[in-house]
Amino acid sequence: MSDENIKRCIMIRLLGVRFLAWCILCFERIWPRLLPFFLALSFLCSLSWLGIFNVLPYGWHLFFLGLILFVAVGSLFLLADFRFPTAKEVDRHIEQKSGLKNQPLSVQTDRLCSENDKGFSAVIWREHQRRMAEDLRYVRSGFAYPNSANHDPMALRFLFVLLCVCAFSFSFGSSGGRLQDTFDLRSMVNESSMRVDAWVTPPSYTNVAPIYLTRSEIKNFSIPEGSEVVVRVVDGSGVTVKAVSKEDGRKVLLSQKREKTALNDSIVHFETRLERSINLSFSSRYQQQQWHLDVVKDQMPTIRWLEKPERISAGALELQYEMDDDYGVINAFVAIESLVDFDKNAVPLYQAPQIKLLLARGGKGKMRMVQDLSSHPWAGTEVKITLVVEDGAGQKGRSKTFIMTLPQRVFANPIARAVNEQRRLLALNASARERVLDMLAALLVRPENGVQNSINILALQSAWTRLSIAQTEDELRDVVHYLWQIAIAIEGDQSESAQQKLKQAQMALRDALRRGASGVEIERLMADLRQAMDDYIRALAEKAPENSDFNNKANLSEDSLHKKLDSIEKMAQIGSSSSAEQLLDEIEQTLDHLRVQKSNRDQEQKNTQTTKMKKMIDKLGDVMRRQQEILNDTHRLETEKRRGEIVTQEKSEALVKRQAQLQSELSVLEKELSEQSFEKGGVLKEAEEKMNSAKAALGRGNYETSVKNQSDVLESLRQGAQNILQKMREALKQFEDMQNAIESQDPLGRPLPSDSDRGKDGKTMSQEGDKTRARQILEEIRKRLNKDHLSEEEKNYLERLLYFH
Repeated sequence: MSDENIKRCIMIRLLGVRFLAWCILCFERIWPRLLPFFLALSFLCSLSWLGIFNVLPYGWHLFFLGLILFVAVGSLFLLADFRFPTAKEVDRHIEQKSGLKNQPLSVQTDRLCSENDKGFSAVIWREHQRRMAEDLRYVRSGFAYPNSANHDPMALRFLFVLLCVCAFSFSFGSSGGRLQDTFDLRSMVNESSMRVDAWVTPPSYTNVAPIYLTRSEIKNFSIPEGSEVVVRVVDGSGVTVKAVSKEDGRKVLLSQKREKTALNDSIVHFETRLERSINLSFSSRYQQQQWHLDVVKDQMPTIRWLEKPERISAGALELQYEMDDDYGVINAFVAIESLVDFDKNAVPLYQAPQIKLLLARGGKGKMRMVQDLSSHPWAGTEVKITLVVEDGAGQKGRSKTFIMTLPQRVFANPIARAVNEQRRLLALNASARERVLDMLAALLVRPENGVQNSINILALQSAWTRLSIAQTEDELRDVVHYLWQIAIAIEGDQSESAQQKLKQAQMALRDALRRGASGVEIERLMADLRQAMDDYIRALAEKAPENSDFNNKANLSEDSLHKKLDSIEKMAQIGSSSSAEQLLDEIEQTLDHLRVQKSNRDQEQKNTQTTKMKKMIDKLGDVMRRQQEILNDTHRLETEKRRGEIVTQEKSEALVKRQAQLQSELSVLEKELSEQSFEKGGVLKEAEEKMNSAKAALGRGNYETSVKNQSDVLESLRQGAQNILQKMREALKQFEDMQNAIESQDPLGRPLPSDSDRGKDGKTMSQEGDKTRARQILEEIRKRLNKDHLSEEEKNYLERLLYFH
């Protein structure tokens, strides 16, 4: 290796040694200055690991922490006189550590005084450098010697180190502390007595069990909307609980409630209502947990029609619908809105009928119910009907809206029908009281030609009296209810009360099945239902025995109904409540469709004719009401004239004009009634002539004569109304007789067998006796089939007879 290469290698090694020596000198100079800082930090760590900060009150904790940090930061000011070592100091350190003499490192960097001297002196100098360089092959930087003893002659630094090592070992014990306790200024917490419970309580309508967060290893939960989140901390005032929205990261406000236990332990409740997803967490000195709560939105409830609402039986409304909701519907009802254009001054006494829908099991599913609206004053009016459901959160869903006429009861008796119409008129407008009074008075003019029943006559008279003295709306509503009872009594139908009892028995049994009643209660309710059903069928048979139509499609019989009732009782006894309720719905639907009326076509014809008659009666009642008003006004003018007061000409002319208009309307009505053959006695013609006389007396100012003539007009109108009602009853009776005659023939015009036909011997042979005889024959066949000695051929023959159709 050439001298040049050797020299290059020596210089590279010398450069590395110089850098190490520079670092050692820096450390030896900076360590004594940083030693107080590290000793302060070690003392701070020792206090933390020993758990001192866990037991110190807030004030002392803050004082010691501030003092130690102040000392540590203050010790850093010793670095102010620190300076980095120079190149000569580095060379001197290397020469000293390497045991070199004559300063070989300095020689390598020194120069001659005269740089231009290239003579003998320069040659000698270069030879000297070469010889010194040979000593640099074994240079070394040595080791750092901070010389801490000069700055700490009492060796207190070892006490700090020993304390730090012992404290670090102690920190692994149950009472040890952690470094984060140093800067945790929260109140001291006794972790052994502290208890944290967190749970979620879903709304009661969801039927979801409470979810305990602290007892589960799962951290992600799906929570129903509207749930209550509660974090309960016992004896842990230093615990921090917070909730953050997962959507926008905003902090969710938690309400706090503090209380004390019997042992004087502090309890803090953190509560909030979940409307959106959140991250819930709590933390103390030694514990920290977090849960992710995802809110499941509550869906809107829905309800839809399975079939259009329709009328069944006498004034009952059938509703078939299906409801649905994620947690089940808790309330359902029918919203009814009238389409009748009432007068702006009308004072209705009744609001829309309230119908509460039956709920399916679990609040979702298909249902059918029947509501009797025949007794409600709105029956027979055109309305908009909508189904409405509501869930536990208060959300509402609505179905499609149908327009229909509310079913009403059809009265066969014209007097009962007239009373019901006046009841409905009064219920829809309390201002029509005078008109209703006049119509009731008209019915009572000659009761022997109309009502023909002393009890009903007294009832009508009582209704007129109660209506005339009624002052409040409650009293008027009592009269409306009383008129309905009178109409029912005049009609003489006992099936309505039997139907109500049947509905009550069905509802009681359905409720018992849903709540899982005992076998004794089910047996009692079944007996009540059997009795109510028998009474209802008996009432229907008594109402129209010769014209009954018990739903031919169902081919109903009492035996089949009783068999179904037996099946319901057996299902309830074995716990199959759902199947029993379904079979009860089938029986209810069958009974609801029983018909004790004539065909719909005949009924429509009868209703059309009845409507025309009713309109004429209404017109006549309106004439009577207005004539009564004119009479009252005329009597008032007569009283003023008798007292000597001045009666203006305008008032007299107004009365003359009103009387003339009323006379013209009565003339038109009289012609219409004559065309229908309802007015042939001339009573209305006589009333028209009296009106003309009253009008003339008014024109002359002879009020007394006018009052007398107008009273005669009212009497004639009442008599005419009685005559018209009698004619109408006769016409309706003729119509019914004609329809009965048509129905008593078969399609070929031949008479149908009646209830009793003559036999060959001339004796009466009842059809009911035929049915009894047939049942006896069938029973005899069954008895013979149970005998053991029959041959196979005889048995086959008897079975063919038994099942022959």
